[in-house]
Amino acid sequence: MSARVFVHPKYLEGPAVGALEAGLTAAGLDCTNLGVGPSDTRGRCELVRTIGPGKMGGLILQRMDGTEYNHHKGWPAPLGD
Repeated sequence: MSARVFVHPKYLEGPAVGALEAGLTAAGLDCTNLGVGPSDTRGRCELVRTIGPGKMGGLILQRMDGTEYNHHKGWPAPLGD
C-alpha cells in the first residue's frame, strides 16, 4: 500500500528533525535517500525520496505514493491532489 505522507511543521527544524528520522528508522525505512520535500502553495511538506537530477535541470523527487515531480530550487512543490 502506498500513501502520501505529510510532515507536521514541528518536525521541520531543530531537534524534532532527529526525532522524525529516528521514528522513520524504527518503522523500517531507509533514510539515506528520504527527506522532507519543499512546501507546496498551501504550506504543506511531504516525505519524499530523491531519485536524481532531472533531464531539464532540477531534481526528481518521488512522493511516498510513487508519483514523481521535477523540483526546481525556489519553486513550490506541485499540489498533486
